[in-house]
Amino acid sequence: SFYKSAQTDSLGNYRVDGVVTGNYIVKFGSEDSFYITQYYKGAENPEDAKQISVVGNDLTGIDASLMLGGKISGRISLAQPIGSELVALRLLQYVASGDRWEAKDEIERILSSNDSIGGRPFVFRDLKSGTYVIEALVASFSEQYQEYYDNALQLEQATTLTVTAGGEITGIEIIVGENPNRVSIAGKVTNQAGDPLSSIFVDLFGTTLDGKPYDDFTYSGSDG
Repeated sequence: SFYKSAQTDSLGNYRVDGVVTGNYIVKFGSEDSFYITQYYKGAENPEDAKQISVVGNDLTGIDASLMLGGKISGRISLAQPIGSELVALRLLQYVASGDRWEAKDEIERILSSNDSIGGRPFVFRDLKSGTYVIEALVASFSEQYQEYYDNALQLEQATTLTVTAGGEITGIEIIVGENPNRVSIAGKVTNQAGDPLSSIFVDLFGTTLDGKPYDDFTYSGSDG
């Protein structure tokens, strides 16, 4: 669990004071940094980090050399905005060892009719070298759905982005709802006597990448 922290000065030096006897893992990184997070000693994750032992003496030489991360940037807009919509852009990285995709980072944006013209900028940074896709999760009062860059409705059809550490991919344009293959499902709701029922919620359940259901919903009009 988190214990203490410090920040480096203009020369890159740091000092964490008041550390009691025990074993620790040291993490180097910042949410505002363009550098890839690292754990002592040169590890990518805490499971592979080298623990340091404090037994009453000051420790020096707990250093790190951080690698500049890659970056993906662009703009997101709505094809046919209706009121305000919440769009969560999620970056997924391919993990070759497990032959799977896993979430790397997420950015949320509130989009409205003003964003259908110029859109809004987004950026994913401090990325490790690898293969990525961008998933857009869209939620409004009347619907919730997901799609992938570039105009794909399925992960298998998504355009992959290959990033190298220190490299940059720019100019990614995501227009949510532009895919021409998006269709509608319609019907009528009545009681057992055949009379139309209004304001009945109709929910459509799909699944996310991790197999959990999410809803697409609407409601019936006065004629059912």
